[in-house]
Amino acid sequence: MNEEQKNEQIPEKWKMVSLGEVIQVNPPKKKLDNVSEDQMCTFIPMPAVSDKTGKIEEPEKRVYSKVKKDYTFFLENDRK
Repeated sequence: MNEEQKNEQIPEKWKMVSLGEVIQVNPPKKKLDNVSEDQMCTFIPMPAVSDKTGKIEEPEKRVYSKVKKDYTFFLENDRK
């Protein structure tokens, strides 16, 4: 945090902290031990999500080994 940031006005009850203190940046991916490399999985490219409703309209099927490294994944009914 630089001096200019330290002098920013924030509500009295708030505390100035660095972002890394309150979130995990690039958290590690969950390991899926029970998924085989050649298993088909649902893949949702951005164009498959409606820009009007936010609903998934055109999911695709892809081989797990092709998508496991570079994409954020979630499980069926994976909600927080």
